[in-house]
Amino acid sequence: MRRFPLPALAFSVLLGVGGAGCAPRTAVAPRVAVPKNAAVHPLAVTGETFGRELVSLLAAREANEDRQNRLIGVVSYQLSRASELFDGGHEEAGARAVETALYLVREGELHRTMLEGRANPLLLAAAFIAKGGSDGRALALYSMLDDSLAKDAPERGEIAGHLAAISAWQEGTRSRGPLQAASTDAESAISRALLNPTTETVNVARDETMEWIDRAIGYGKEQMPPSTEFEQNEAVEAYRAIRIGAMELAALHLRSGNAGLALEALEAPRVARVVSPHLHDAIRKAAEDDDAEAWLELFSTFDRLASTESDVKLESGLAEAAAWGSAVELYRAEPKTMRGTMPLATLLVRRGLGEAAPLLLRPVVESVDRVEFSSWALGQTLETLMGHDAVSDLAAARRTFENATPILSYVEKQPYAKDVTPSLSRLRFAMGAIEAHSGDLARARPLVNAARDGDGPLPALELLAAIDRQRGAYQDAVQWLQAVGKLASAASDPTTVADASLATFEVYRDEGKPAEAEKALSYALHRALDARKMARTSPEQASAERVLARTLEQYGSLDGARRATARAFDAARSDLRQLTATVLDAGRRGLSRSDLRTLRDAAHHALDANLQPTDLVYVGLWLRLLERRLGKPSDGTVEEAFSRIDDDDGWPAKLRAWGQGRLADAQLLAAARNRTEQAEATFYTVMGGFVANDARAVEKLEAFSRSEAIELVEVAIARDLASERRRFDMKLPTDVEIP
Repeated sequence: MRRFPLPALAFSVLLGVGGAGCAPRTAVAPRVAVPKNAAVHPLAVTGETFGRELVSLLAAREANEDRQNRLIGVVSYQLSRASELFDGGHEEAGARAVETALYLVREGELHRTMLEGRANPLLLAAAFIAKGGSDGRALALYSMLDDSLAKDAPERGEIAGHLAAISAWQEGTRSRGPLQAASTDAESAISRALLNPTTETVNVARDETMEWIDRAIGYGKEQMPPSTEFEQNEAVEAYRAIRIGAMELAALHLRSGNAGLALEALEAPRVARVVSPHLHDAIRKAAEDDDAEAWLELFSTFDRLASTESDVKLESGLAEAAAWGSAVELYRAEPKTMRGTMPLATLLVRRGLGEAAPLLLRPVVESVDRVEFSSWALGQTLETLMGHDAVSDLAAARRTFENATPILSYVEKQPYAKDVTPSLSRLRFAMGAIEAHSGDLARARPLVNAARDGDGPLPALELLAAIDRQRGAYQDAVQWLQAVGKLASAASDPTTVADASLATFEVYRDEGKPAEAEKALSYALHRALDARKMARTSPEQASAERVLARTLEQYGSLDGARRATARAFDAARSDLRQLTATVLDAGRRGLSRSDLRTLRDAAHHALDANLQPTDLVYVGLWLRLLERRLGKPSDGTVEEAFSRIDDDDGWPAKLRAWGQGRLADAQLLAAARNRTEQAEATFYTVMGGFVANDARAVEKLEAFSRSEAIELVEVAIARDLASERRRFDMKLPTDVEIP
């Protein structure tokens, strides 16, 4: 609990000016949910229909069988997505997906059918939430499972253990101070009601919060200034109750969008004296008039409170829940205006449901027809794409882009099309890059090609070159690389010029053109040396040294490459992104060139920088493979790298298990869930044969080097190893001094 000094007259001042001054009234009648035991026919929701059904659900205000059936289908599907996120090692995103699924459920709407077959994501979310210290929310999830699972369900023993542990912890940490105990009870009850919004849990939370406020008012009337730490802590809780107790009550009901019950709670005699008139007025207008301005004010207030830094504030999860419920009701009040849709679309993106946002926004984009709103809608789409890519949810990214395509088509026809930010080309490139990252070049190329005439053509040209090289269109690849070099030269960017020239060398090498390859490599060397001299920042220096190291590698100057890599590490010391790139590049070189010294050095840098498991596992695997190929004993580096990867780290954990010999080749291949993971699994199983001198290993590496997963370092390693038979004997120019 946060401690802070209290003014002696804090309570009397607050009580004197904070009251709403309203007489109790009959609250607006709450919406009645479908009876708990009513027969249901859940809607079958798939990835293709999820966005559309979610928008329909958000628009549906009245509680009826149609809403209930759609709600069950949408929630069940969202929980299955949460399970996939957990399986992929994305614990925080998985827990947020579970939380968001339950936020779709209003008070009294929870139905056990929603949870059938979904015990796993709820258990994982409960464990993650419990680690964060929210026993109330964890209790909500365990209680839901306890109520919904069959009596002979295998998870019941685990759930009972967790419930007992939470109960014991709550009892053992309960304060003997009446106000501190009341505060703890209210907080736990509210946390539970946020995720398990039955009428019973909401009523308990309301009553506990009112009790906390009631005790605080009595304390403020009678208590002298605190003189001991115990009294100080009691005073803190009294002060908090008077300051935010009414806000918590309002948020509890706004979580379900029920302003009527919120108004009833605020006008209760035990609460009315501590209600801000401003809050009371907004909730009254929302409850009685369904006033859009009032809903917008409530959303803005609670959304701000979710991130504000203050000694006395609402718990962020409660504020987020109230903002969510207010945004949904605002959308229902004004579904075709900017102010009606923007808050909800923002929260959909923030909560990983952004694929539905374009469906929400399209009617407004077409009716408002303003560059700023079109830009905002495209920005939300881009943010959603990046979010899905971050958790490797390619299917959701594709659905997002498909849902946004009508908006792109509409904006493209408008006079202001060139003024939107982000540009249409940037959005297409983003989706093309995601497709390329996933290893689907057939989908990626038309998107990237459509983006190359827009702003930022360099990345599009570079990616087109990589795609065309991989599909054997060498002339096209060289054309794109020459265009990259021309643009980079005009921008005084010698590092990119050198990189493009080095890639041109590799294309000519693959094509079997030694004269052209030698010319391209020489040009790359000179531009890399220029880049070193022109670098003004540490990141620029690190990038220049890396491209120089790769160029020297092609000349066979491994000592020069090592020196350049050492300088790159030194320059990247304070930049994790540059450091990671240097580690992976040096690790690739070490494995490809059987350079144990370079690879071990890269691994030590990775450990010192505490790289994420998603990067660390590869360096560890490469080092293990090279040690086995060279017949060298481990120096402990591999073991230390693997020790920093947990069993719940998703794919990295599977790769580690294979590297430790705990997973066979067939098991690793079976564990791969998407094209990228399948490509990696194929590479490592082939490398297992390569280090064991399998006669067909080089042939298999040659085949893998043509994989569509062009962004994988493993493809570059396979090219290096397979190209040994095509390697040209390039001599360093005599007029060049290598640093």
